[in-house]
Amino acid sequence: MKKSITSIFIATILLVVSSASSFAESKTPQDNIFIDSSISKADQALLLKVMKTLDVEDRENVLYIREDGSFIANKPEVAEEFKKQNMDKLDTEGRLLIQSDQAIKEEKPSDKCKVDSSKSALLASTGWKNADESCGGVNTGAFRRVISDKGFSRLHTYIHLPSKTGGGLYINSSSTKGDTAFIYTGATDKDGDSVDIGLQYNNSSPNNYPWDDTWAMFLRGDNGQTAPTYANFKPGQIILMKFYVPSNNNVALNVTGYDKSGVMRNSTLTGTVSWLRNFKADGTGMNIKRVTSMAQLPPEDLTTGSYVGSKSDPVFWDTVRIGKGNDSESVEPMTIGWFCGYQTNNVLIDFTDHNNEKIIVKTGTLTP
Repeated sequence: MKKSITSIFIATILLVVSSASSFAESKTPQDNIFIDSSISKADQALLLKVMKTLDVEDRENVLYIREDGSFIANKPEVAEEFKKQNMDKLDTEGRLLIQSDQAIKEEKPSDKCKVDSSKSALLASTGWKNADESCGGVNTGAFRRVISDKGFSRLHTYIHLPSKTGGGLYINSSSTKGDTAFIYTGATDKDGDSVDIGLQYNNSSPNNYPWDDTWAMFLRGDNGQTAPTYANFKPGQIILMKFYVPSNNNVALNVTGYDKSGVMRNSTLTGTVSWLRNFKADGTGMNIKRVTSMAQLPPEDLTTGSYVGSKSDPVFWDTVRIGKGNDSESVEPMTIGWFCGYQTNNVLIDFTDHNNEKIIVKTGTLTP
């Protein structure tokens, strides 16, 4: 890649959280938009502009986080929920602190990873095997990466989320590398700039907060900064994930599944990248990606034994589809530009085709 994810400048971070409740107070029912009258006129105008760029079904409850860490929401209860989950990440003025996290960097593998994706759909399951091609060393943990051909700005997929109780998830809490499981998507623009957006596993802590032991949404930003996690989905279920570029230099992730309390919710995380980038709604020059990762703080230690996925409880990317623009209906099987694993002996894959594969990633040696 020309530039790593750490070169991205996130001008703003937006979190949109949609519950499964009915929408009864819409200011403009045809657009599914409501903004509480207690919000200032300037903030109302800003929220309206943001919400109009999103798919109609993603506009119910909107939380907008400014670059300085301050935030506004279209409903007071949305802001309150966010404050509670991130109470340890706010300064004395109620703004989010700038935080650094594991830098999930990217390198473009060699062209020998390229495949004729029209043939891949004819393959039956190969059974478990190590990754065929190694990604370049990035020193931030083990991962599996699949990249689309150029010209796409949407990805839709079902994903099975592994769980500790199902034997598909283990985090070495004694590791000093901050082992963290990620299942994410995102895009790379024509200049090689990249954005990561998806799900991060929140490990259980002694506090036993409601967001512990859940898969929560995240956005990878400037210098490894990450939006605080939110919209927590319970492990051990199949969720529906949708990534898209709603307008130039804006990205959005929508996830539908059950939260930790067993309530079905539909949540969207969206962010704006710098105008200097080239993320296009029509997909011009862009590649879509999907990654399964056990990330670590550099320098990595691939002997800690943490893993995401197991043979009985794998990460399962199921029925992956990609598309272009704001058309959420015209998505087709993912066509592949390249794929790899890091390291090859840290990744196991049960491959049917590039739209349907089960994955295990471990900071330790894996054998079929």
